[in-house]
Amino acid sequence: MKKVKNVLITIFLIVLTFGLSGCGNNQNADKSNSNHKEDMKTSVSEDNFEWDGNIIIALTDKGAKQESLIIP
Repeated sequence: MKKVKNVLITIFLIVLTFGLSGCGNNQNADKSNSNHKEDMKTSVSEDNFEWDGNIIIALTDKGAKQESLIIP
């Protein structure tokens, strides 16, 4: 019974170690995402939207022509 308990604890620790190792900050992924955003011709301008105070109510003509938009 003690052997089974030790094996289960060892397996748990291995799974925990691999699980936590995937939680780190991957700077390479951040760089590739920023390059991908530039390639997509993403527009970040607030001029692409019609505003009513702090609420977006529509797209402007310029915004409607964009390939992709980031909503502020």
